[in-house]
Amino acid sequence: MKLLLLVATTTLLSLLARPARAQNPTPEQLVQQQVDGWNAHDAAAFAAPYADTTALYIYPNQVLKRFKTHDDLQAYYASLFKANPRLHCEVANKMVLKNTVILHEKITGLANRPDSQSLVIYRVEQGKIVSVRFVLD
Repeated sequence: MKLLLLVATTTLLSLLARPARAQNPTPEQLVQQQVDGWNAHDAAAFAAPYADTTALYIYPNQVLKRFKTHDDLQAYYASLFKANPRLHCEVANKMVLKNTVILHEKITGLANRPDSQSLVIYRVEQGKIVSVRFVLD
């Protein structure tokens, strides 16, 4: 009986001591991560949730920019943040449907451009943002 209790206790303790399995971030969390990176002007944090190849579109399918590598995307946004030190994104509204996140974004601080707002449609596949479509005002 003591042996059975010892085995059960040891098994329970080993299960409790095991680190929790990291959960994959949801599409909503991935999009929020890039918004946070944008507002911090941190190109690495902004780019982290994106896939290695990513495309930006004017809705529905007019290609705005294609990034062939993750480094290209990060470098592009690093220069954008450097040139626009007051750049900020306010999320006015959000909708989530499976792997699609739609934000109503208000962008301020773009040099030589008025403040703007748009709907932005983020598509997530295999835990990464793969495309972004802008519905402009």
